[in-house]
Amino acid sequence: MGSQQFDESIRGALPRDFIWGFATAAAQVEGAWNKDGKGVSIWDTFAHTAGKVKDGSTGDDAVKSYDLYKTDVEWLLKYKVTGYRFSLSWSRIIPMGGKDDPVNEEGISYYNRLIDELLANNITPFVTLFHWDIPQALEDRYGGMLNKDAYTPDFIRYARVCFERFGDRVKNWITYNEPGVYSLAGYAAGVHAPGRSSFRDRNEEGDSSTEPFIVSHTELVSHAYVADMYKREFKPTQNGKIMITLHGNWSEPWDVDDPLDQEAAERAREFEIAWFGDPLYKTGDYPESMRAQLGDRLPRFTPEESKLVLGSSEFYGMNSYSAFYVRHRDGTADINDHLGNVEKLDENKQGEWRGPMSDTYWLRTTPWGWAKLLRWIWNRYGIPIYITENGTTAQGEHEWRPSGPDDVLEDPFRVDFYKSYLTEVAKASQEGVVIKSYFGWTFTDNWEWAAGFSDRFGATWIDFEAEDKTRTISICRAIQAALLGLALFVVILRCWTRLYYERKKLTLSEYFAWMGWIFALGWFITSTLSMLILVHHPPAGPDLLIPSVDYQKTVWVAEYFFDTGIYWPKLSILAFYWYLIPEVFRSLRVALYAITVYLISCMTTSILLNTLIARPISDNWSVENQLNSAWNSLPNFLTQWCLNFSTDLLLFCFPFFVLKHLTLRTEQKLGLVGVFSLGAITMSVSLARFIVSNAADYQLDEPSGNTLCMAEMATAVVVVCLPGLKKLIMRSRTPTNTTSQGFSSEQSGSGHSSNMTGSKSRTASQAYAEWGVMDDEIELADHPQQSHLPGELQDVGKLL
Repeated sequence: MGSQQFDESIRGALPRDFIWGFATAAAQVEGAWNKDGKGVSIWDTFAHTAGKVKDGSTGDDAVKSYDLYKTDVEWLLKYKVTGYRFSLSWSRIIPMGGKDDPVNEEGISYYNRLIDELLANNITPFVTLFHWDIPQALEDRYGGMLNKDAYTPDFIRYARVCFERFGDRVKNWITYNEPGVYSLAGYAAGVHAPGRSSFRDRNEEGDSSTEPFIVSHTELVSHAYVADMYKREFKPTQNGKIMITLHGNWSEPWDVDDPLDQEAAERAREFEIAWFGDPLYKTGDYPESMRAQLGDRLPRFTPEESKLVLGSSEFYGMNSYSAFYVRHRDGTADINDHLGNVEKLDENKQGEWRGPMSDTYWLRTTPWGWAKLLRWIWNRYGIPIYITENGTTAQGEHEWRPSGPDDVLEDPFRVDFYKSYLTEVAKASQEGVVIKSYFGWTFTDNWEWAAGFSDRFGATWIDFEAEDKTRTISICRAIQAALLGLALFVVILRCWTRLYYERKKLTLSEYFAWMGWIFALGWFITSTLSMLILVHHPPAGPDLLIPSVDYQKTVWVAEYFFDTGIYWPKLSILAFYWYLIPEVFRSLRVALYAITVYLISCMTTSILLNTLIARPISDNWSVENQLNSAWNSLPNFLTQWCLNFSTDLLLFCFPFFVLKHLTLRTEQKLGLVGVFSLGAITMSVSLARFIVSNAADYQLDEPSGNTLCMAEMATAVVVVCLPGLKKLIMRSRTPTNTTSQGFSSEQSGSGHSSNMTGSKSRTASQAYAEWGVMDDEIELADHPQQSHLPGELQDVGKLL
C-alpha cells in the first residue's frame, strides 16, 4: 500500500472510454532472439559486444514473452487493463529488413496469436512499429537511418506488411517510439545501439555533432510517408488511427526569477520536445531556437516533406518520466551539445531537490513537473494526448529476493508514483486537456537496454536468475551428457557380455549399436559447439538470418548426425532379426526383406532431404538460400520425423507378429512382449519431440530441443542393447553352469543339445537364447511334439 491518499475531487474526471494499460518493447521482453527465423537486430549485435551493457547481460531470453505470452495476458487481466501497448520486432517479421526481402511467416504467426489472445480477453492492442531494434542487415547495407533515401522505402514496405497482416484487428498504430532518444543515445552519446559517437574511448565510429539530427530527420520523414500510406490505403477500410510517440521531461528554470534561466528552460523544452512536436503539429519545421544554434547541421525539409510531416500524426503520443531544473550557460554552445546550451540539475537555486530518488540515476518522482508538461503540450499543440509511457524503479528493488513462493514485494514507492502522476492526469483532464490513455512502464521487470537487468520498472517482479540462458544451457548439456554416458555404458556392457561372458564374436547388431552411439556423440559435440558459437561469437556480417556462417555449418553437420544417426540402432535391431529368424521361416524372411529395403530407403531419403533442402554446401551459406536451410524448414522436419517414426513402428511391431509362430507359456509371452515393448520408450520420446516442437502455444528453446533429440538417440541405443543383457542379469542373480556358447546344455522337455548354434540353419530357440531375449528353457513351435506352424514350415522340426 502507498501513503498517497486518493483525492476525492478528481473522482470521475477521466472519460469512460479512457484506456488503462501497460507498455512493453519487443527487444526488452520477447527473448527468442534467433528463434523461428528471426533475423539479427542492432540490439542483438550491440548487447553481444563486451562492455556495452551494464551487467553484461543480453536480451537473448529477456523475460521470454515470446513463449509465455498467454501467461502475460493472464496477468494483464489480473491488473484489469483495457489496453496493452507492445512493439513488433522488424527483424522477426522481415529478418533482413529490406523492401525486397522475404517475410518470415513464423514471426507473423506469433504476433497474430498475441493479438488474438488480447482481443479474446477484451484488451485493446496498441502496436508500435519501431522501438529501437532496426534489422542489423539494413545497418550493414547502407548505414541504417543515416541513409534516408535507402531506409525510407524499406520502412514503408515493413509498415505495409504490418498493416496488411494485422490491420484488420489492430486499430491503434504508433510508427516510432521516442525517435529523439533513439538518435541521441545511439548516435550522440553512443551508449545505445548502434553505438556511434564522436567519443573514441567509447565508439569507433560516428559524429555526435551531425548524425543524431540526420537520423531524427529520417525518422520524421519516413514516419510521414508511412502515415500518409496508412490514411490513403488502409484507414478507409480498417478504420484505425496512426500516431508517433515522443519523449520529453519537464524543464523548470533553476532560478524562476532569472529571465535567462526562463529562456533556457523553454529552449531545453524545444530541443527535447518541439524538435519533433513542431514539425508534426505546429509548423512543419524545426524550432527557430534549434536552427539558430545548430545551423546547417540541422537538416532541412523539402516543401513536399514539410507538407507531408505536418499533421501526419493524428494524436500526441507522450512518454515522460521526470522533471529537471535548468540553468542557462554563458558562451557558445559546444559542437556536441544537444540540450540547447543549458545545464540540467537535480536541485534549484533554493536547494530544493526535484523529487524522491528512484533506483535509476536520472529518474526522480516529480508529479509537479508532469502537471506542467501536460498543459504545455496541450497549449502548444492543441491535440488529444495518449500517455504511452510513464513509470519508475524503486530503490533497492534490484536486490530484493522472495523468501518463498508466496512472498509478495510491498511496493509503496511505485504505488505512490502512479497515484501522484495519475492525480495530475485527472486534474488536467478536468481543466480541459484531452487525455485518452495512460500506459504504465512497464508490465513486468524486463531487460532495460544498456542497463541490462539492473533496473526494474515492472509492476510484476521477475526472477531473472531463473530465466538465465547460460544456466539453462548448462543444465540441458548435463542431461545430454548423462544420456550419452548411459548409452555408452550399456553398449560396452553388451559387448563385454558377448565377448567375455558368452565367449562369442560380436555380431553386426553390436557394430550397428556402436555406430548409433558414435553418431549420438557427434550430435552432442556439434550441437554443443553450435550453441557456444551462438553465445560467444555474435553475428557481425551483413544480411544474416542465421547469426554466422560458422553457426550455420555446425548446425548443418549436427542435423546430419541426428537424422542419419537415429537409424543405426534400427539397423542394429534389424540385424538381430536376420540373425534370429532361420531361413526356413520364409514368410518372416520376406517381411524382413521388405522392412530392410524400407529402412535403408528412409535413411537414404533422410540424407538426400538434408542435401536438397539445405542446398549444396558450396552455396548453402549465401544470403538468398538461407531461408531454405534444413534447420528452418518445417516440411523437412515433418518428413524426417514421419520417416523415422514409421520405421520405429515397423521394427517394434515385427516381434509381435513373430509370436504367432511360437508356443510359449504365458509368462514367456509376457517376457518377450515386455522386452520388445522397450521400443515404446523410443517412440514415446520421438512423439514427445514432435508434439512439443510443433505446439502452437509452446515453442522449445534450442537447448531443450537438443536435449529431446539426444534422449531419442540415446534411448534407441539403450533399447536395442538391453535385451542382450538379460542372461547376464539373470545369471548374476542365480549362478548356473554354461557352455561355451552361454546356452544351457539341456533344453527343458526336449533333451537336445544346443550345439547347433554354429549351424547355418539355426532354430529360433537357439537364436533367441543366444541373444538373451528369453530363458534357455523355452518351448518353440518348431519342436515336433508341439508344432503349430503353417504347413510350409512343418519340416523345421527335422532340424532337431
